[in-house]
Amino acid sequence: VRKYKGLGILAAAWRRAAPAKDALLVVAGERLGARSDLRALRRLGTQIRIIPRYLDDGELTWLLRHAEAVFLPYISASQSGLLPAAMRLACHVVVSNAGGLSEETSGGRATNLTIVPAGDIDAMAASIRQLSMRPVSREESHPDGALRHAAAPISARERRESWTSFVAALENVLATAVRRRASNT
Repeated sequence: VRKYKGLGILAAAWRRAAPAKDALLVVAGERLGARSDLRALRRLGTQIRIIPRYLDDGELTWLLRHAEAVFLPYISASQSGLLPAAMRLACHVVVSNAGGLSEETSGGRATNLTIVPAGDIDAMAASIRQLSMRPVSREESHPDGALRHAAAPISARERRESWTSFVAALENVLATAVRRRASNT
């Protein structure tokens, strides 16, 4: 259970911002947050969808392409794997200035980026209010089901930069090193 993700702050900010009734907050990922944070999120009722599982590259790409914004309300963090993916897909990102996240944003110069103080519910709520929070389509109202059927095309660059490609390259390097060592003995 990861308290540092700040999901309780996001839940409080969402309530305080009072976005349109048809706005939808999707929280996805394994081991999402502290139990108290999850209870706070569930109190958002029909405005919340929780997908408590790992999303593969295709599902994550689909979800980011359909998002109005990505919120990263971390209380503390050294980095985020989601931040560069969201920025690469031109999502608007609202991120706290916790830990090394501000360095990961290229100094906050991106136009699709809002940096808020870590733990600041009012600043997070203000950023939610500033976004248009477009109405949610019927397909998007059930993102978990849509994700299972998503055929999001993944670009060659996204394939090269995926964890799968990284692991394959690492395995290749290790296999080469093992073969060289074996041939030298």
